[in-house]
Amino acid sequence: MINFLNIEYFLEVEKVRSFSKAAENLYTTQQAVSARIANLENELNCKLFLRSVPLEITNSGKKFLFYAKQINCINEEIQKEFKNISEDNSGTIRIGLTYTRDYLYMPDIIFEFQKKYPLYTVKSISDNISDIEKKLHSGKIDLALGAFDDCELYNNSNIDLFFFDDEELVLLVNKNLFKSIFSESCIKNGVFNFYEFDKLPFILGHPDNLSGKTSKIFFEKYKINPIIKAQSDNIQTILKLCVNGLGACFCPKNLFENSSVFNRKNELLVIKGVDELKHRMYFGILKTNPKIKILKDFIETAINITNHIENYNKN
Repeated sequence: MINFLNIEYFLEVEKVRSFSKAAENLYTTQQAVSARIANLENELNCKLFLRSVPLEITNSGKKFLFYAKQINCINEEIQKEFKNISEDNSGTIRIGLTYTRDYLYMPDIIFEFQKKYPLYTVKSISDNISDIEKKLHSGKIDLALGAFDDCELYNNSNIDLFFFDDEELVLLVNKNLFKSIFSESCIKNGVFNFYEFDKLPFILGHPDNLSGKTSKIFFEKYKINPIIKAQSDNIQTILKLCVNGLGACFCPKNLFENSSVFNRKNELLVIKGVDELKHRMYFGILKTNPKIKILKDFIETAINITNHIENYNKN
């Protein structure tokens, strides 16, 4: 097997056409350089240089030069790649989260993380929360972000949870739709009898996502047999149907307040402050993941940038 160092010595000798000059550039002895070239010639069973002054490369040497340059480039790439891996400087982080959270949080977090780790690729994988949990357990993703239902289950398993942020959903209803069913005084007073919301049509999200699970809890608590007008996995579709007056919907408060796409917010009645609409979000990491250090750095970046944005919005 050809030694990478022998190739390095060969390329230097070919460049300067002198054993002594190559030895000087490589910080070694002339005998060491001559021995390595001789080893190469024995392995290849041919002469690479004619021992003249200056050295003259043979036809076999010219052919080997073509491959030697490629091998040397590959060697440099290997050394660089594994140096970065050993120092946690490069690689890929796969994070599973819902489409809405991806849209809400990841642009700012990834941008900030890239400042510190420019050689890392962050791959966000949007899915429903049930499939995200399965992918985390199977190792198909490195991180999961969600309002996990059973934190005790996770604490007793092979998943570490790290608190990220509080998340609140709001119940949105087109004002004209609401007035057509209930009295206008409800809107002015902000006092609602949720047990009467069985008269209200709804647009629901995916049953496994937070909005879907929240709606189920809400309906069960207030004994609502909902009138379901439409269902969609896409929050943008749900919101457009809601603002057009088809029905009420559950939406993350941050998405509703911070998104520039909702230029018809004044047409919507926003019902918030309901206990069933409040949740805690966590990052989940498989305890056996070999990238645990860089993943914790990612989480720390996410928490810092999110706190900064929230404080900025308050001010």
